[in-house]
Amino acid sequence: MASVFGAFPVMFMIVAAVIGVGGIVGLVKGIARLRGSASLKEDGRETTGTVVDSQMESRGAGDNRFMVFRPVVRFRTQEGREITAVGPGASRRSFVKDSTVPLRYHLERPTEIEIVTGEGSGSGAWGMIAGGLLAAVAGLFFVLVGWNWNVT
Repeated sequence: MASVFGAFPVMFMIVAAVIGVGGIVGLVKGIARLRGSASLKEDGRETTGTVVDSQMESRGAGDNRFMVFRPVVRFRTQEGREITAVGPGASRRSFVKDSTVPLRYHLERPTEIEIVTGEGSGSGAWGMIAGGLLAAVAGLFFVLVGWNWNVT
């Protein structure tokens, strides 16, 4: 009779590989955001904008679910175009409507913004890099545990 647990190490390794690949994707996206942020600091224009809304996003799973908020900001470019854009930085608190925030925008793609200081500032890149690295290492660890389990 075949063991019920015979396929378990293989499934364990598949799930671990998916976690690892997801971690690598997060790591690559975080690095891309970091580069985009550096580009904005070099070539972007600074101005002030007005928070017009907060975009809600659910994160986590099960009992660990929580909400984060991204600022929806309206501002004018140097050319006078009115732009509404969502900032990449997230906060656990909703942004105060009609508050003024300093921001940086890309000249060619003005909807690409970054809040300069305060709540929601930055690109969110370091969180993505840390989370991606953690998931990639965890995935690799569990693949190796599953491999060892399969071999022995």
